[in-house]
Amino acid sequence: MNKNIIKTAIKTLVVLLVITGIIYGGFALFAPQKLVSFYKDIGENETALKFQERVYQKEKSLESLLGVINLAIADEDEDKIIYYADKLITNYEVEKDLEENYCDFVIFNYCVALYDEERMDDAIDIAAHYSVAYQTTDPIRRLAAYSVDENDITFAYKVRLAITQIDTSALSSESQALLQNDIIHLNEFLGL
Repeated sequence: MNKNIIKTAIKTLVVLLVITGIIYGGFALFAPQKLVSFYKDIGENETALKFQERVYQKEKSLESLLGVINLAIADEDEDKIIYYADKLITNYEVEKDLEENYCDFVIFNYCVALYDEERMDDAIDIAAHYSVAYQTTDPIRRLAAYSVDENDITFAYKVRLAITQIDTSALSSESQALLQNDIIHLNEFLGL
C-alpha cells in the first residue's frame, strides 16, 4: 500500500513538472513580456534582458528597444548597451522620440559603455553631438564628471577639448555659466 502511495505521489509530481514546463515554454514563446516582468521583479536582470531581447525581436518597437537598453544598463552589459543603443540612434530620431532627460540618460550610459570598451573618442563624439543646449543632464557634462570619477586624465583632457569647442553663441547665459564652470573644474583636475 505504501508503494502505491509513493508511485502516485511521484507520478503526480512528474505530471505537475511537465505541465509547469509546458506553461513556462508557452510564456517563453508566446508571451515573453510576462517573463520579463517576472524576472525583473525577482531581480534577475540578466534573464529578464534575454526575454526582453525576444520581445524586441518580435515587436521591433521603440518601447521594446528601450526596454532592452534599460535592462542592459541595469545589468551593466556594455556589449548589449552598445549594440542596442546603436540601433536606437540609427533607427530613431532620439531627440524627438525620447523625453529629454531620458534621452540624456540613455546616451550617457551608451557613452560610458563605449568608454569601457576602449572607444573613448566615439564616446566623446556622441556625447558632444547630443549635448546641444549644454544643460545639467547633457551627456557631455556627465561624461566630464565621469572622467574625473574614473581619474582618467587622458579622457578628461579629451572631454575638456570637446567642451571648449562647443559654440557658446547659441547657449543661454545659464548654460554658458555651466560650461565655464565645467572647464574650470576640468582644468583643476588636469592641473592646467
